[in-house]
Amino acid sequence: LPLVLAHKTLKAMKSGREKVSREEVEQSVKEVQDEA
Repeated sequence: LPLVLAHKTLKAMKSGREKVSREEVEQSVKEVQDEA
C-alpha cells in the first residue's frame, strides 16, 4: 500500500499538484484491498 500511494503522489506532483486528494487515497486503498 505505501508503494501504491507513493506512485499516486508522484503522478500528482508531475501533473502540478502538491499531493493526492483524500478521495484518491481512499480509492487507492480500496483498490489494494480488492486485490488482496
